Amino acid sequence: MVPLLKKGLEIIPQSIFILDRFHLAQRIQGACPEPHRRGELWKAIEEGSWEEVEALLLKALSRGKNSRDQRGLENLYIYLSRNWEGIQNARHYRELELRISAEAHGSLSSQLDSPIVPWAGGGRE
Repeated sequence: MVPLLKKGLEIIPQSIFILDRFHLAQRIQGACPEPHRRGELWKAIEEGSWEEVEALLLKALSRGKNSRDQRGLENLYIYLSRNWEGIQNARHYRELELRISAEAHGSLSSQLDSPIVPWAGGGRE
């Protein structure tokens, strides 16, 4: 879904990609089940420190207990690195108290994902 939303940046002038906190939290929760480690990671994210986020993930990867844990952490690392700009934009715009409409995001992604359907029958001419 994120690649579709990012595609919208090319279509909508002056648009800014913002990664919503719900999906960010889902990814972190899934890959990092230990509450204190999640807390450290959230703190680094909130501070906007990619270096600290990267260090925490690399440290967790070195302590990985099994290949499933490793894969989850690797996927989280990739997700965060690919979406870091959107995470930082979310921090910035939250500080400005702007609200983001999830419905608008859903609407845009469904439009980008759907083929163009010609008017049928009694449609517009």
